[in-house]
Amino acid sequence: MNGNFNELNLSGGGTKLKVKGWVVWEAGDERADLVITVTQGTVTGSAPAAVTKTDDTWDAEIVLNGGGQIWSKGIAFGQAGAIVSTGAAATTQSWNSGPLQVK
Repeated sequence: MNGNFNELNLSGGGTKLKVKGWVVWEAGDERADLVITVTQGTVTGSAPAAVTKTDDTWDAEIVLNGGGQIWSKGIAFGQAGAIVSTGAAATTQSWNSGPLQVK
């Protein structure tokens, strides 16, 4: 499986970040459990996402829990970690992306 980010959108007055991306499957891959992390300056948040081999996109919503931090329009950087499952085993993968435009 390979993937990356393609969209980051603000919501909730900057307390939420809707993150979307794409995925391409390799032979034998059946599903992937992702942890999506986005960093913008000193603000960092993570959220899970799960996809199966019938999906060609993924999405997650990162919610900031207090602390007075908010997301803003501008540049951010993304990282994804994945546990990719086949019928027989699981492998770990990751990718980094940046700069990404938060809209």
